[in-house]
Amino acid sequence: MDEILDDYKVTQLPLNKGLVVAHGTKIHSVLQFMREQKTGCILIKKGDKYTGIFTEHDFVRLLFEKHSWDKSIEDVATPNPWVIQSDMHLKDAIVLMKEKNIRHIPVFEKTESLVGVLSVRSVIKLIAEHFPADVMNLPPRLHKDPKTPEGG
Repeated sequence: MDEILDDYKVTQLPLNKGLVVAHGTKIHSVLQFMREQKTGCILIKKGDKYTGIFTEHDFVRLLFEKHSWDKSIEDVATPNPWVIQSDMHLKDAIVLMKEKNIRHIPVFEKTESLVGVLSVRSVIKLIAEHFPADVMNLPPRLHKDPKTPEGG
């Protein structure tokens, strides 16, 4: 698998559109926009600088905290998100995503322009395409042994 991942640059995978909202946008507006766009990730921009990222995991966290849905998105988003360059090898991006527990990471050109967002889902799809037998034969729970030889 290492040789396959070494051959790919992050931009060779389908990247999610880098959807952006302005700094100061209200949480409820961002959630509505995410639902309309069917995305799990929004970048926050203030002027010409990307200042944060808000994902579906941030939303789940919000459900268990007391927040006003009229607050600004930057109050609940992850500030100064990790980013990667478009020429980065996929293997290095995966290592960073694993180490930092990141499911969505913005991809930029060296000119600081946003290319898109790399998601764990895109990485999983690539691995499944190259190793279908290994992926399709995984049990639903990796660390659970069957009680009978038939598994049922």
